[in-house]
Amino acid sequence: MLLGIAAGTLVGGIWGYDTLTTGVAGALAAEVFRLRESVQRGRPFGGESWTSETASKLGLEASLRPRGRPRKPPVSEGTLFS
Repeated sequence: MLLGIAAGTLVGGIWGYDTLTTGVAGALAAEVFRLRESVQRGRPFGGESWTSETASKLGLEASLRPRGRPRKPPVSEGTLFS
């Protein structure tokens, strides 16, 4: 689908070649990143709503959260012994 859009804009002559390749490369890079993350984490791959619904049905909610232990909240200055 993305390449069909790119081909249509190239044929129409609306954008130059550099603009076209930069936009397509950026979109493809983002899509590849999402796909790799999905495979590595074992999370469903798709739109946000479908991914969250499918993860909850399959019991994969942990795959949607960030990895590792949650960060501690910052301690404000002067609250311990003030």
